[in-house]
Amino acid sequence: MKMNLVFLFVILLLSHIALADPLEITIEYENCTEVWSCSEWSSCSGGTQTRTCTDLNNCNTTLYKPEISQSCTSGTPTGSDGPSGSGGSSTLGTSGSGGTKSGNKTITQPNTYAPPEPELKESDFLEMEMTSPEKAEAGEPISVVISMKSTKAVETTVEILREKQDVNLQVNEPKTLYFIVYTPEIEGNYNLVAVTPYATANKTILLTYKPLFLYVTPTGNQEYEIHIKNFDSTSTTELQIVKDGMQTVYLDLLKGKLDYKVNITFSNSGEYNVKAKSVSGFSVLDEDTRIFDVKGNQAINYGLLILIFVLIIILIGSILIFKELRR
Repeated sequence: MKMNLVFLFVILLLSHIALADPLEITIEYENCTEVWSCSEWSSCSGGTQTRTCTDLNNCNTTLYKPEISQSCTSGTPTGSDGPSGSGGSSTLGTSGSGGTKSGNKTITQPNTYAPPEPELKESDFLEMEMTSPEKAEAGEPISVVISMKSTKAVETTVEILREKQDVNLQVNEPKTLYFIVYTPEIEGNYNLVAVTPYATANKTILLTYKPLFLYVTPTGNQEYEIHIKNFDSTSTTELQIVKDGMQTVYLDLLKGKLDYKVNITFSNSGEYNVKAKSVSGFSVLDEDTRIFDVKGNQAINYGLLILIFVLIIILIGSILIFKELRR
């Protein structure tokens, strides 16, 4: 009886190990060099002067942050690496490998992307029509359909917001192209234009404001670039990556206005949800989710192999014990 309980305990333990298939992600590290810009020292108060220092490269590290307080007497500091008293601000950079830190992300200030509107063209042989939503959130992906027909054979390229497709048109043969494009990160009416060297098609769509933008771009075999822009300086951005709707494999929290990128290689196949959320206080300002499937070889589940091996040993042992008891 005791032996059976021991076997049962071992089976349950190994089953837990087998089911807990570990998830692995590999992050491509990028270098970030701290460059600190410091304000002027405050006046001497209580034997202390203070100043504020900001990393212009937003490395999210403080390995080489200058001193922000120092002792002083009558407005004259006892030591300084920058201007003192009524002096101006200073910028302090680092040089060589000593000032470079490996990090799993790059963070800069975001710039609004508003591409110039292409010149509209008409052709006497090429007809183009565009179908798209009337309204969309700024910076979000939308579906665009381009219908084309030509009275002469032509090979050309159609481009919409940096997305391109090649097309081979035969005489009077209709063609339909399907695009998924990201709208500009602006608010208000925007003239969406599909461009070829011969003719254009356009449609005005209304873009509504949103502070948060999330992009997920495949960069290789099981490799993805996660890109977030948050234009609200008072909020906190949360990035969470969840596998198969159950296991969180990556989590990052960042404060303030930012343009954030991280390159991740997923070792395990499965469905991944990338969730970005912008929160200010108790209010959710904006949130986005992207879902994608990672294809590839499933990771070896060593726990399951161990479980099978132990079960075989237990089975052989039970047969031997049973035979011994029958004697």
